[in-house]
Amino acid sequence: MKKKKLFQSVSLGLMVLFSVVLVACGRDVSTVEDALEGHWTVEDARMNGEPLEEALDQYEELLDIDSEAITSTEEGQTEIALDFYYQEGNLTIVNNQGEQTVFPSEVINRDEENNTLVLEHVMDEEQGSIKLNEEVTFADEERESLTSHISITDIKLEEEEPSEERSGLDEELYQFGQEFALEIFRNINLEFDLNYVDDEEAPTAE
Repeated sequence: MKKKKLFQSVSLGLMVLFSVVLVACGRDVSTVEDALEGHWTVEDARMNGEPLEEALDQYEELLDIDSEAITSTEEGQTEIALDFYYQEGNLTIVNNQGEQTVFPSEVINRDEENNTLVLEHVMDEEQGSIKLNEEVTFADEERESLTSHISITDIKLEEEEPSEERSGLDEELYQFGQEFALEIFRNINLEFDLNYVDDEEAPTAE
């Protein structure tokens, strides 16, 4: 009888030990916020419903984006080549040339039952600030893949002094062009399908 109790105690101890090891070595997906932490890669991307690589051809000059920096061509097919690193307080996006964009982030809503999380990203630069809203929806309970919907909620640009080289009409056209560009930005909606890679942190910027 004592041997049986001893065997049960040893078995229980091993089970507890294994569970501790698995939790320590495995990825924590107990909450949507914990599951988001880590390194993700882009499986597919769309802008306003169109494949991102096609949409970039239309907006490349306006957005001042080098499309080759965020795409790669393998076996004759063009794919989006971006890595997302979600770390506490930041989203870092790295393109295929190692260039980084860092967005300070804040969780503004979470819904465990529906596998969703809403983040607000704010980036302040000398030229102005941009505020993004990102809604993350995990595909399943394993939380190894997700869809990210990103939209611009606010843009503020530092006002420029009127240029002496521009006439009154040119200045009006310039301001109109600025407003037109801002309106296009505000109507951009990005959608990314991401797959979890590992718990690696964003590489250190050079």
